[in-house]
Amino acid sequence: MNWGIRDLKWETEASGIKFGEIVFSGSDFSQKVNPISDLHRYNYIVARLNPEDLNFVEKLYFLFSEKFSLSDTFAVISMKIPRFGRENFSRWNDYCILNGKDLTSREELLNQAMTKMKVSRYFNELPYQIAEKIYRRWLNEIIDRGVSFVFLERSNFKIKGFLGFMVESGRAKNFILFGEGISFVFLIKHFVNFGSDQGIKDMEFKISLKNLRALRVISRWIRNIEHQINFELVFSKINI
Repeated sequence: MNWGIRDLKWETEASGIKFGEIVFSGSDFSQKVNPISDLHRYNYIVARLNPEDLNFVEKLYFLFSEKFSLSDTFAVISMKIPRFGRENFSRWNDYCILNGKDLTSREELLNQAMTKMKVSRYFNELPYQIAEKIYRRWLNEIIDRGVSFVFLERSNFKIKGFLGFMVESGRAKNFILFGEGISFVFLIKHFVNFGSDQGIKDMEFKISLKNLRALRVISRWIRNIEHQINFELVFSKINI
């Protein structure tokens, strides 16, 4: 089995430090990758494994031998956009939805997002200023180039939740979702209505197993919908 390191350009540009990702198997080596001896050239190296991967144990042994640590574990949920009856939002008259692009200022949203994301792996593993750069750029790109909904309380226009994602070939992915209680439910139902209207056919949620609130809401929501769940183990090695 072969392995090497692929440069992660987006993360490198966003953070200001050099990011790389371990690449396994011969098929991936059709792309240019650097030899594993170049590990020291990277400030942050990530590796992603599915427990059902071919040669999983061999890959795991290699990562531990190179002093990688388990960084996070994600549930990756893939599903078709469900066909619901048109949702009536009238019982939520105290709240409203705003397109992210229509915010007059993003600062409150960005600051709230940083607070919600403090449990995320970059904040746990990297200096705060570096992690913040990555998440702020991700959020800004979703607002500018993707689709985003801000959940507001009408009485004071306080932000209560956010859902944003990118769309690639009719597939919604790279979600950012935060809020509490009613926010999750409202945003997801609004997303389903929007997705059906816009011809989005399926979606992929990737949720950290540490985010128990989101997992509980999503698990109840997909209970009666055809879906597939995989798991992704994320390992990292830091040279800072």
